[in-house]
Amino acid sequence: MPMPNAPPLTLVELFGAPGAGKTTVAAAAVSRLPATTRHQLAANWRRQPLARRIGYAVRGFSHAGRISGAARLAFGCGLRNPRSLARLARVIAKAEWLRSRKGTVLLDQGILQDIWSILFLSGCGEPNPSFLSPLIRSIYDGLETRIVFIDVRAQTAASRIDVRKNGHSPLDGLPKAEVQNSLVGAAGLPPRIVDAAKAAGLRILVLDGSEPVEALVEKLLSAVPGGRPSD
Repeated sequence: MPMPNAPPLTLVELFGAPGAGKTTVAAAAVSRLPATTRHQLAANWRRQPLARRIGYAVRGFSHAGRISGAARLAFGCGLRNPRSLARLARVIAKAEWLRSRKGTVLLDQGILQDIWSILFLSGCGEPNPSFLSPLIRSIYDGLETRIVFIDVRAQTAASRIDVRKNGHSPLDGLPKAEVQNSLVGAAGLPPRIVDAAKAAGLRILVLDGSEPVEALVEKLLSAVPGGRPSD
């Protein structure tokens, strides 16, 4: 459980296509920005008693805005893939858990990334942002949030995916040519999600993923409350 006197939640979420460099940037930033990471958040979730986890899930599914937002996304984007629908259910179930955290949380795989995976797996490459924004608004409403969109060319992302060892995206393990073709085909998906996030009232910091990691970290820290610039 969070400490009673812990500061309110500040959510910093990195978003971008697989291979954009989100995990690399997050790992470099967390040494200079005291924050709970995705792995710590997941470990904390697993330590919760089953009854408490069920309680968070029930509250997530009891939120009318999230259910109607999820339904709009599912019907508007024609979601039929079982993996996509299962991911969408997990987003709803864990939304309340995320909102209950305190302090700074730095996610390299957050809600918007889940939405990317949901749409990618269903072949919905250019969704209307109006299908997405109600769900996004229902999850982030009232939270102090910074979305950092790391934009990168498909060729660069494919090269990075080809050499990394521990990626967990739907593209990891595929031949490089197939990865590149998939990223080119879905190149319009991240901008559409960003447009939906803006329509939902979120502030977006756009970074060029081809820049050096340290330069990206400096820009991220300058936009985050409590971020510390280099001496």
